[in-house]
Amino acid sequence: MREGNRSSFGFAMRRVALLSLIFSLIGNTLYYATAYSVTILNGVFTLLVLLGVLYTIVIVRSFGGYYWYFPLFIPVLWVPLTVILSYGLGLLFPLSDEVTSGGLLVVYIHGLNLCSVAASAFMGIVVKGLLYILGRMNKE
Repeated sequence: MREGNRSSFGFAMRRVALLSLIFSLIGNTLYYATAYSVTILNGVFTLLVLLGVLYTIVIVRSFGGYYWYFPLFIPVLWVPLTVILSYGLGLLFPLSDEVTSGGLLVVYIHGLNLCSVAASAFMGIVVKGLLYILGRMNKE
């Protein structure tokens, strides 16, 4: 591996880790917001679709070039980061005893967020590929 590829590889991996961490923090924030206000559950699908669009835009803007397929690693790193952050945030900000369905709620919210992150990673790659094809067609 050449020196230029090595540095761009490290840059792409750091970007994957950072985006996984940010997406995990957004999911945990959504979980805590839902735990304290159940009315958010009424619009959770709309919120996750908007988050999915935001995730896709960030992925399209962040990746390209030689390591265009790296967004596929975001959902892979997202899972352990979410588990670690959920545990750590649970120690720092414990929920009150009034929240009886906290375990089911965490699976529901994080499951939906994982679907949003995975779909966004896939859609980001598709959009980036389409933009590449359109760019090649415009050159000819």
